[in-house]
Parts: sequence; structure tokens; C-alpha cells
Amino acid sequence: MRTGWLLDLYARSGEGVVLWLLGEDGIRYRFTSIFPVTFYAAGSPVQLRALWKHLKSQPVQVELTRTQRRELFQASPLTVLAVQ
Repeated sequence: MRTGWLLDLYARSGEGVVLWLLGEDGIRYRFTSIFPVTFYAAGSPVQLRALWKHLKSQPVQVELTRTQRRELFQASPLTVLAVQ
């Protein structure tokens, strides 16, 4: 296990999260880890379909899934679009 000082931590397209560490030995170490992020969009079926089409037309590939999530103040689950 490496120990040292955290120099930087950031997201990098295609690599995930990049972490730079200055080790106790004075050497700089670079670590990467895939870090998929998912967010959820809610709306009417027409709005979700329009969002789906828009995201699919973009040059960056995303994974889209229709799913259900609970809203804190709603009694029943909402149909949402998961974007990863």
C-alpha cells in the first residue's frame, strides 16, 4: 500500500478518475480507476423519448435505460431514464 500526499484528483474522459499521489519516497504516482456515474432524468414519456433521441445523437456514447425510482415525496415510483 502506498502512503503519501494527495496531489490531485480529477475525472478524465475515457480513463475514469485519475489520482496523483506524492509518495513518502518522493516519487509521484498516478492511479486510474473506472468510475461510472449514473444520473436519472424524470419527465413525461414524450420528454424522456426526446431526451433519449438527443443523447443517442451525441458523439459521446452513453448507456440509457428506462427504470423506476422512488421520489421522496411521491407515493408511487416514477419512470425515469438512467444515463450512464
